Amino acid sequence: MELKEGLPSFFNMQKKIMHDIFGISFSNIGIHIIYVSQTDENSNLLFVDTLPYPFTFSYNTFFSKENLNKISALILKQKADKRINDLELFLSLPINFAFIKRIAVPLDVDDTVLHSQIEWSLRKYLPNDLSEYKIIKTDTQYLHTNYKELVIISIDKSIISKLNEFAVNCGASLKQLVLDNFSIENYLNANNVLDKSMNQLVFRIEKYNIDTHVFINGKYYLSFLDNLNAPSENYTIEEKILELAIERYRQIENLLEQLPFVKQKELQLFVYGSSLNQEALKLLTNNFTTRIEELTINKYPDIISNGSSAYIEALGVVLNNTNVQ
Repeated sequence: MELKEGLPSFFNMQKKIMHDIFGISFSNIGIHIIYVSQTDENSNLLFVDTLPYPFTFSYNTFFSKENLNKISALILKQKADKRINDLELFLSLPINFAFIKRIAVPLDVDDTVLHSQIEWSLRKYLPNDLSEYKIIKTDTQYLHTNYKELVIISIDKSIISKLNEFAVNCGASLKQLVLDNFSIENYLNANNVLDKSMNQLVFRIEKYNIDTHVFINGKYYLSFLDNLNAPSENYTIEEKILELAIERYRQIENLLEQLPFVKQKELQLFVYGSSLNQEALKLLTNNFTTRIEELTINKYPDIISNGSSAYIEALGVVLNNTNVQ
């Protein structure tokens, strides 16, 4: 088992001066692109766009060669329209395409035992042989009374190969590949949203699912992925969003009571997403006693209309490497 350590990025080349960058994220409704131009002095956000998928969206078939070729054609057109020669891609990948696991190890574990314990845990957890995955031990850890928890990420190597080929087909190079939850964390940290003395629930509302990201003491802890079924005569999609959000909120409230490293029990609540509408936002606001805040991007009013939160992951994936002005 090859175990990488450090930042939760599956592909992170040595940092160098970058010029033309597309930060790209993928939601249920389309591809979200931000265009950053970097010089020796600063980085500037020049353009954003959302491109509808040229195929029927499905997680199961998303990485088919046909679908990726259709997406690369869209990126090539954007590149040509902007007259870009050397393009670098920073991709934020939906966490549906990875495995994130917290693994308990002794507080004073040595590297040999640590490697062995991680390997043993992942062999039981992952559906395929370990050799088929790229594995990263992130810097995130949580100290319990007699042990500590590490956050381990695994992603199928075939996905990375397909995305590298995708970048080549875009006439670009793949510079970084990061999971959505860490792109969100980058964005929230850059905007001083994550209070390190408190805990946060971030609800991401998509067309077909609601993702709940949990941050404890201002650090990523876990995520829930819940499907949104089609509305019926018994409930609307907005009512289903509320039901799932309340369920996850109560679940995390109970969890905070059990964890010894929690500094405070309070939860801060945030919501955003490419499919968040005013009805859902109103329901959430009116049915939580804790204030729930909508995440918006207000720093670039001339570029991002109405503070659209659809670009949070695309922006977050570039923030470790650029100082966007």
